[in-house]
Amino acid sequence: MTGESTPDFLLLLDETHRKPDGSFIDRKSEEIYKEVSSKIQEEESLLCLGDTTESTGSDGLSVQAKNKIYAHVSYLFQLNIVSDIWHRLNIVATFFCCFGFVCCGLHYVFDGIIAVFCVALYFSVVASIVSLCFTLN
Repeated sequence: MTGESTPDFLLLLDETHRKPDGSFIDRKSEEIYKEVSSKIQEEESLLCLGDTTESTGSDGLSVQAKNKIYAHVSYLFQLNIVSDIWHRLNIVATFFCCFGFVCCGLHYVFDGIIAVFCVALYFSVVASIVSLCFTLN
C-alpha cells in the first residue's frame, strides 16, 4: 500500500486467505478473489476508453474504487448464501409438514405425541442444516 490510509481489501484477502502453498483456504475466498479481480480489470479497461472520477491518473482505479467493487461482490456472495439457506429450509419444512400430516393422519390416537415429535425433529434438522451451511461457506 502506497501511503493510502484505507487498505486494499482485495490485497488483504489475498494475503490472509491463502495457505503456505499459495492456494486459497476455501472455495468462497477464491471465488470472491477471482470475481473482484475480474470486475477491477473490467473497470480499469474502461478507464482506457475515457476519464472517470474513479481513476487516479495512469495508475488505474483508486483503492476506494477497488474496495467499493470488493464490497459489492462480497454482498452479492452473502445474498447467495442466505438464498441457498432459505431454499434448503423451505425444502425441509415442506418435507416435515407432509411427514407430520401423514404421521398424524395414520395414527390419530397419538396425534399430540406425534405432532410434538415431528415438530422437534423438524427443528433439530433445520438447526443441523443451518449449522452445516455456515461451516461449508
